[in-house]
Amino acid sequence: MEVVLDFNLVFSALHSRGKVHLIFAWNYVVRKVDFLVPEFFWEEIEENWKKILRLTKLTEDELFEMLEIIKIQTVTVPKEEVNPYLDRAMEITPDPKDAPYVALALAFNVPLATGDKGLIDGLKGSEVQILTPHDLAKIVMGE
Repeated sequence: MEVVLDFNLVFSALHSRGKVHLIFAWNYVVRKVDFLVPEFFWEEIEENWKKILRLTKLTEDELFEMLEIIKIQTVTVPKEEVNPYLDRAMEITPDPKDAPYVALALAFNVPLATGDKGLIDGLKGSEVQILTPHDLAKIVMGE
């Protein structure tokens, strides 16, 4: 199954060792989900590396290891495949910074996994299916 991965889920996995962390750890083994990410996703993480380290209180090695586990589960999608859907994404997305993720979900007609309550509420009734962390846990871990 393919699912668009919103950055807030990655940050949640890095910040706490809770359910989202377990989803990535479990999926690493069972590989029920391939996470789609926009082209800029990993560049943005690199650009914010120090900030992520500070906020998560992880060591460099821990952060690198966790991101490698997540990266193995992702497919990076070139912007050329997403750009045709950006206008529609901007129409239905409450926050413009989320538009690339919404456009990616539209482009591949797959769900968007996010824990961002504003995005979840803003996309209700749209053509984009949302998977909350709870929904994703059911798929990956059978909870």
